[in-house]
This record gives sequence, structure tokens and C-alpha cells, in this order.
Amino acid sequence: MRDFDNIRLPKSSTNEEQETLSRKKFESLFDEKRFILKGEVIDNGIDYRCEIKYDSRKLGFGFNFQLKSKGAADKNTDESYSKSIETSNIEYLINNGQPAFYGFYLADNDNFYYEHLNDFLISIQEKNPDWEDQLSHTLRFHKQLDSRAVDEIYNIALEHGKMMRGLNGRLAMLPSLAQPSDKIIIGLNQRVIDDSEIRNIVERVGFELINEGRWKDIIHVHQEASGNIGTTAKYNLVLGMANYYSGNLLSALSFFKHARLNSNQLPDYLIKYLTFFDTTVKYTLGMMRQEGYEQVIQTLEGDDELGLYVKLEKVREAYTQSVILFEQFVRELKRIISHPNAFGSVSQMAKCELLLHEGYEMNIDYVQGVAAINSHERHNDLSLEDRLVVANQMADARILWDKQIQELIQETTNSKNYFTYHSTLLNQVRVRYQFDVYSALVRVDKQIPNHPSQPLPDSQQRYEAMLAVLEKVLSYFTQIRHTENMIMVLSTKYELEHYLDRMEEASNTMAELEQLIAQSDSEGLRLQVSMLKDAGTTHEKFKDFIDSIFGKAQAEEEEFQAMVHEMKCMDAEERAIAKSFDNIYGIMLFPIGFFQFPASEVDDVFTILNIQDAALRSTFCEMFSRGIMPVANIYHNPISEEGYADGHASEQGLKSTKHFYNIRKAFYIRKYYRIESANEQ
Repeated sequence: MRDFDNIRLPKSSTNEEQETLSRKKFESLFDEKRFILKGEVIDNGIDYRCEIKYDSRKLGFGFNFQLKSKGAADKNTDESYSKSIETSNIEYLINNGQPAFYGFYLADNDNFYYEHLNDFLISIQEKNPDWEDQLSHTLRFHKQLDSRAVDEIYNIALEHGKMMRGLNGRLAMLPSLAQPSDKIIIGLNQRVIDDSEIRNIVERVGFELINEGRWKDIIHVHQEASGNIGTTAKYNLVLGMANYYSGNLLSALSFFKHARLNSNQLPDYLIKYLTFFDTTVKYTLGMMRQEGYEQVIQTLEGDDELGLYVKLEKVREAYTQSVILFEQFVRELKRIISHPNAFGSVSQMAKCELLLHEGYEMNIDYVQGVAAINSHERHNDLSLEDRLVVANQMADARILWDKQIQELIQETTNSKNYFTYHSTLLNQVRVRYQFDVYSALVRVDKQIPNHPSQPLPDSQQRYEAMLAVLEKVLSYFTQIRHTENMIMVLSTKYELEHYLDRMEEASNTMAELEQLIAQSDSEGLRLQVSMLKDAGTTHEKFKDFIDSIFGKAQAEEEEFQAMVHEMKCMDAEERAIAKSFDNIYGIMLFPIGFFQFPASEVDDVFTILNIQDAALRSTFCEMFSRGIMPVANIYHNPISEEGYADGHASEQGLKSTKHFYNIRKAFYIRKYYRIESANEQ
């Protein structure tokens, strides 16, 4: 046998060796647990037809790879490597209908690069819309084929497979779709859906999503449908409500119009909802007068869930417009809360509204309590006891309110009523901000001896927490696109930033508000923001109010001192007069002192003191006739009993002083003289 060196045998080529190396390198990158690699014997433009597995199960989903290799190559300026690809190969890969990739093995650095066919198509289409007329195209390889790239290829094949499975299933069902106009839609995310499925989703869970405040999701689902999706009255009602809550009033009106055209498809209770929202949108857009709106709404008020919701809105509006007093407002809300048909949402909304206004009343009670202390102590000694009573009352009220707020937060969390949950968080911040404004501007005037007033604590951390809560609430209402509440949150944020003297941040927030208002159809919201900007924040308006009160207080103090001085002058003048009367009566006018007057003028004294009751007059006359000096508490007007009664408890500041002065002046004019004690009678 001759030596192999002297036998004529086929020789391997560099290209063959590179191809073998590239295949070994390529196959080593794909693990057996997820991939089945099938090398093609006949190369028609695909070197590997690959399948993927999921949890050891063969899915039937796949992708294709065409490999290129080279011993050495120069880099482009962008660090890529170029390779010419025939147009026929591109077309062939497209026709296969699966994700396709080009691989490029560079032998001199033993690296594999790859590009997705879709990215290549986008690139050549942008360069030349008629790319199919060219014979070849240059593909630049940028991405290295490593473990991360293999994961990406797996996910692309998986998502494409899911899309094709969904598409094939729907194509099979196409003849049985509910309406002839229904279409199959493939989204940019490769999600396959058809109009009938979208319609079923909206009708099946639409109201549930609305109750959870997820109207943005409903609008998003609708937007995935074809432009001429066949709709029903229920579908249009759900979409109308979703757009109403999102602030898209004109769109809502259009959906309600289509719902009314087929309202015979709806049960009676949904017809009531349609009537309510359609009427509300028309009224808000100025397409209906208030009289007509109220007439329609009145027919919907009742004991079902919608009727209670209508009643809640009616009570809220009546209180806001000062048609009813706070006590009646509270009673009406509590009736709604305790009603057996007030299911979670309506009951919790009523609780949220009640706690907001109870919080406001609590803050007003603080102002009135401190004002009463200052008024009393202005002309009397400092009273620690009175201060302690007011402080304890305020502390108990705030503890109870905070407890109720936390209970409602927990209740709305448990029931997944995220709308009322975030509304409650917002109201908590609004009440706390108002209290900070009030407590900073209204404080007790007199200092406790040897106990100087403490400086206000640093509230920076608390304010940061309040702003963080507002950001959280704003994010939620932005997500569900509830324009009215977005404006309410931004308004509160603006006021708080303004109060903290963060003017640049406040200016940015106001710009957000104005941008939001420009997109809104509501004139009422536009006016609300305009009032906030032009008429001022809560703290600005309250400061102006307090300043006016202090000015009034100064005037009242001057009036008080003038009356006290004049009464002292009357006392001094009467002391200098020699008093000698026959047949006189004496009376103690609490708290200003003892007086005497002619017995014949007792009826005039009753008139001056405003003693109207005949039986009480008889009691006083009986005491006069027996030489007993009766006591009349002139804090009371009219006087309803003899004696000291409740002492100083009925003191009303300047009002009481004016009443004392009028009585004293009347006695002075009629020469009913003051005496120093009962013994002088």
C-alpha cells in the first residue's frame, strides 16, 4: 500500500474547517433543556431549524438560523462586522413564518455574533423602501451571541409561538364570531385578540373594574379593538362610565348616546345608571339647565345602590352650598352609611366624606376653643382649669378622628376599594394641613407664669411624609385618569408647598394644574383652579381673616375699656351723692353690685332687666315686700330665675359687657343708685 502522501485524496478547505468550527461553537451555546437544534442537510438558506422546550415539554414553537463564518475580518468604525446577504435568502427566511436570525462566526477571535432578521428588515426598509429590487444587502453584526443573547432568542421564539397559537385558534373560530364585522387584532406586543373577546371582557368584568377604579384599563381594552367593533348597550354604558370618571366627558357623552339607542337591551337598574351618568355629563358640559338636571336626578333617588349614591351626592352638594347645617349633613350621611343596601363602595364613600368634614369641624372647634379662652382671660385671671378642659376635649376629638381614619383605611384596603382608600389618604392630609394653619395662627395669648410658651416643634419630617402621601395618591389617580381627583390632589400639594414657602415647587405644581385644566371639559374645575391661584390658599385666606379679627378685637377692647371707664365714673359720682329715699327696694345685680330704687318704679326695673315672666316678677315682689334683697344674674337676657343661677358660666365677652353697660346706664339715668353692700339699704 502506498503512503497517504502519495495517494490522491480530497483535501479539506479553510471554509469547511471554519464551517465545522462555527457549527460546534453554535451548538455549544444552546442548552439541551430548552432547545432542540436540527441542522439542515440541504442548505436552502437555513442552516438550523430549532425548536424550544418549556419545562421539558416540546412546544412546537421554533426559530431559524442562517450561519456565516470568516477567518478574519476588519471592524467597521462602529465596532461591527459586515457581511453581504442575498435578497433571495432574506425572502426565504421571511416566508418560513418563524423568528429568524443570522449568525456570524469569526475564527480569529473565536466569537459568534448574531442579528435578528426583524431588525435587519427595519434597517434596509429605512434605507430603501424598494429593497426587494436589490440583489443583496450588507448586514452589520453588532451583537455577540452569548448566554444572555440565547435567553433573548428563547423569549422571542416563545412569544412568537404564543402569538401564532392564538392567531391560529381564532382563525379556526372566525366563522362562528358573534358579529360579522368582528376582526382579529395582533398588537405590537404580539398579543392576539379579536373584537368578540374584547366585547366579552368589557361586558363581563367592566362594572367590577369600575368599582375598583380601573376605568383606564377598560379604555385600554377598548382601544385594542378594531375601529368598527360591534357594540351593545351594556358595552357602551361601561365605556361611557369609564370615560366619565377619566374626565373625557365628550367621549363619555358619545358612548352614552349609543347606549341609549339600544337601551331596551338593558335591565331597569342599568337604565337608571345610564340616565344618571348621561344627565350628569350633559349638565357638567352646560347642555342642560340646573332645573332639568335636578328634576331627572330626583327621580333616581331611592333605596337601591344608585339611589343611595345619588342621595350622597345630593347631601354633599347641599352642605357645600350651605343649604343644610352640619348637624343635618352628619345625620344624612350616617343614614346612608347604616342603610342595608349601602354596600361597601357607597358606605365607604359616605364615611370618607363624613370624616373629611368632621375633621374640618374639629379644626374649627380648636379655633373657637382658643378664642373663648383668650376672650375670657382678656378681662379675667388666667384659668388653667379652663385651658385644661379645652385641651382635653381637643385631644380626645383628634384621637377619635385618627382612629376612625385608620379604620376606614384598613376597611378600604381589605375590600380592595382603592379609590376610596386613596381619597381617604388625601382627606387626611387636607385636614392636617388645615389644622397646622389654624394652630400656627391661633394660640392662647396669656403666658403661664414661670412657664414660657414652647416654640413650635420642627415639622419638616412630617411635611415630607404628607407630600409623599400626596405623590402616592396622585400616582394612583393619574393611573386611573380621574381628572377631578388629580386636580384636588395637585391643589392640596400646591397649598402645602406654598405654605412651606417652596415657591418654585408650588409654581411647577400650578403649571401642572393649568395644563390638566386645559385638557378638561369641566368649567367647574377650571373655576376651582382659577380661584386657588387668584383668591389665595387656605393659609393666606385664614391669615387675612385672623388679621381682620385682631383688628376687630382691638376695636372691641377699646369699646370695652370706654364702657368700663364710664361705669366707674357713674360709681364715683353716685358715691358723692347723699342718698335719702323713703320706701325703697334693693337688688343685687350679679356680677356688678348692689342697687336701690323707688318701690313705685319696680315695673320699670323689671323692664330694664328684661324680667318678663309674671310668676318670676311675683317672686321678686314678694321678696321686696319682706325686706329681702333678691339676686338677678344679668349675664342672662332675659332673666328667667332669681338667684346666681350658673354664675359666670354664661359670660359672653363684649356682648355681656354691653348688656351690663346698658343696664348700668339706665339705672344711672333714673337715679337708681349703686350702694356698697346690702346693709346700706
